[in-house]
Amino acid sequence: MEAAEAAMAANAQGKFWQMHDKLFENQQALDRPSLDKYAQEVGLNMAKYKAAMEQHLYKSQIESDSKRGTAVGANGTPTFFINGQLLSGAQPFPAFKSVIDAEIKHADELIKKGTPMDKLYDAELASAKAPPPSPSPSGVQPGEPPTHVEIAAGDSPYRGPKNAPVQIIEFSDFQ
Repeated sequence: MEAAEAAMAANAQGKFWQMHDKLFENQQALDRPSLDKYAQEVGLNMAKYKAAMEQHLYKSQIESDSKRGTAVGANGTPTFFINGQLLSGAQPFPAFKSVIDAEIKHADELIKKGTPMDKLYDAELASAKAPPPSPSPSGVQPGEPPTHVEIAAGDSPYRGPKNAPVQIIEFSDFQ
């Protein structure tokens, strides 16, 4: 939890990805003194960072994100959703390439039919095969991953253009 809090404290200062990379490089040393050292190394304002850490400013947001991930079938890390399509666990590049190539082909078809770039993700999910009916409140059958899931990234840290034809959402942790 502390590593995630440190990442979000860095995000508040516009340095999420620098802290993210530092945390992943040092997964065996995520104790508080190490986190503080990484914060210093990436150039955070240490007073703001330490206040955020001591007050646990991002704990409820992190817990909410974790519950949201579990609700859509992200029961382990890493879990990826490529345009809403689940890809679970550490996967080789060809597994990603296959799904992404299919999603790009589908996005190109939607664009040819007149879908505006900023509406691609919505159109992709609208045309996705819905998961089967389920008695569970999350809509996910116990033990069965959903076929497609809509996940709003909101103001979460991201890389790349907001109007990319393929969106990859990753649920991961540092440990």
